[in-house]
Amino acid sequence: MSLETELKKAIGNLRSGRLEREEQVKQAVILPILRELDWNPADPDSIVPEYPAGSGRVDYALLCYGDPEVFIEAKRRGALDAGAEKQLFNYANNRGIPLLVLTDGYYWDFYLSMAKGPPEERRFRRLELHDDEKIPEYAEALTAYLRKHHVASEEAKRNAEKRLESERKRKRTRKAIPKSWNALLTEPDERLCEMLVEKVRSDTGDIPDRSDVEDFLKNLLPVPVRSTAAARLPFRRPAPPAAEKPVRKTGQTHTPGFSDFAESRGAATEAYLQSQRKDPQRGERLQEVIYDLMRVLLETHPELLDDETIYFLENERKPMGTKLGYPLIRRISEGRKINGRPRYKEDIFAGQWYVCTEWNKAYHRHNARALSGWVESLMSDTDDSGTRDSLVGIRDRLSIHAEMQRP
Repeated sequence: MSLETELKKAIGNLRSGRLEREEQVKQAVILPILRELDWNPADPDSIVPEYPAGSGRVDYALLCYGDPEVFIEAKRRGALDAGAEKQLFNYANNRGIPLLVLTDGYYWDFYLSMAKGPPEERRFRRLELHDDEKIPEYAEALTAYLRKHHVASEEAKRNAEKRLESERKRKRTRKAIPKSWNALLTEPDERLCEMLVEKVRSDTGDIPDRSDVEDFLKNLLPVPVRSTAAARLPFRRPAPPAAEKPVRKTGQTHTPGFSDFAESRGAATEAYLQSQRKDPQRGERLQEVIYDLMRVLLETHPELLDDETIYFLENERKPMGTKLGYPLIRRISEGRKINGRPRYKEDIFAGQWYVCTEWNKAYHRHNARALSGWVESLMSDTDDSGTRDSLVGIRDRLSIHAEMQRP
């Protein structure tokens, strides 16, 4: 069986939803792929499972000439997070292991162990096994970094070093693009002005006044510059917003209710709260607010969701500290069903996402508080007033649910 054939089989297994435990991922995805890369699970000089490393044991060590050259840590589907990453690096600490792999079968994260920087900055490649049409691309990457003779000859390490440098250069330039563009708008560049003048002349036959062109460019809205905190949002757990303390008069006890909360939100919110108070069962469900939140983020302001955040929402069982039944969003290629039952809404967001419908009603207010805190952090990470305006209403609606006791 070829590597591409095995990859197709692995994607089918992952897509089925049957691989929920770590051992299932190992047997149905990881070991078959390693076998096609010339690592023999039956040969103790090739693959050693549960290899002693530091105070623990890494799931697999790939050996060349008796020495470990690659550590692979396996997790169940959706269990990749900062803790798993830290665990893998603790295993490799000061052991001279060139390459590290962290995988749940679906995602394969590759790290250059001895590069500089924190673990997330040493990751040079992420594969996402979900698209049959990309199987040749997956096979090429796996061959470059994990084929046995490439590892033994250190070609895999050289490939990793080139890729990491390329990725770091791309991140530096990508981060600089908004700032450079905003600088061009502040003091319009000669070439930019000339290009716009020529375009107007081509479209209308008339040459615009140079000062009008410069004024137009200066008045364009600047591009929001993402902060470092926003880029690493998936590994941040924002604390729930502090509860508002009720004002108490001497000798009087008071429990905050709908009217207390409404005073800080305005007349429109107060009216909404009063309608909820009269008939909570017919009011807006938390899930409806979350649908609107994901629609805003996925379709209107995707710049707030980088690859790390998308990965976190799609895989983490408790994103932002919520107590959800399943990952918040799921690719349409994986289908709406888990264990034979539809767990995701029929609507497709941004052409490729389903949103989870499995909310634990017992944690209604907890989830609303956690999500409200996350939206608050998104608002603080953007300088664009339009983006903040899009989020403020959703934050307030989430905060309302955080204060309500559902029947």
